[in-house]
Amino acid sequence: MSKKYGNDFAWCFHEEGYDTPRQIEIWHSLGNGESEVMGYATDKYNAQQIIDALIIAEKVNDDPENKMSKKEVVFLQFVSANCPEPWTTMADNAIMWNDRDAYNTLKAKFSEIY
Repeated sequence: MSKKYGNDFAWCFHEEGYDTPRQIEIWHSLGNGESEVMGYATDKYNAQQIIDALIIAEKVNDDPENKMSKKEVVFLQFVSANCPEPWTTMADNAIMWNDRDAYNTLKAKFSEIY
């Protein structure tokens, strides 16, 4: 059974339960309901990394105001390096996904968690 990984902008399909020896196609939307293969990955983990990177790039490119400043990223790195779980994981994910909501949550709770 194939499982879709990604969103409506970029996605791939991989088989659940076993690794396939063939390359995995990376798909992307062209708009108007059309899509095409934009690349190939050697395994499902590489495919997932490519999809994650494309989704992050799309999120920032669609809304340049959403991109975190260096000051915000440094704060999240500090939280990641010096605070207990689950805050470190939350900070790492906020950096990776450019998640402003997670940043605001960590900033508001910083006095409690540090």
